[in-house]
Amino acid sequence: MGSGKAGRTIFIPVDNTDGSELALDWVISNLYRSGDELHFFHVVPNPQAKLLGGGMGLADVGEFMVAPPDPKDDRQQIRKAEDFIQQRFVAKAESHKIPHQIEITHFNTNKDSIAEIICIRAQDLQTPAVVMAKHNQGSIKEFFMGSVSKYCTHHCKQPVIVLH
Repeated sequence: MGSGKAGRTIFIPVDNTDGSELALDWVISNLYRSGDELHFFHVVPNPQAKLLGGGMGLADVGEFMVAPPDPKDDRQQIRKAEDFIQQRFVAKAESHKIPHQIEITHFNTNKDSIAEIICIRAQDLQTPAVVMAKHNQGSIKEFFMGSVSKYCTHHCKQPVIVLH
């Protein structure tokens, strides 16, 4: 806890899933105490260029072109994140009169990089706990793609609570 703050900052990485909402419910019931602040954190992908092809079949390399990312797509993604965070998380925090902050950040969005930025932000905030939901994605998919919660439990310097 940093000096000058009355309570703790509880870090909750969120996405638009029931698991993330259950993590918030668990925090409210089991971890939150008066004076604490909740920090909702969500990652949106960096805008990506699009590869455009010239035909229905296999095209020669020369028939492809790269279109720059559309800023409208990025703004739409951010608005979508703001909407679900407001509906699923902020409304619940406000109904319990719990102070909160929202942070939406751009980052490369493979599983390890999302988990890496979660660990970095948790350390920056000196949070007493990172509380997150495990997403049951199946053992094959987890083996090949990895798991954000698994990465965080092995690499975060702050304590990590994973709800199943």
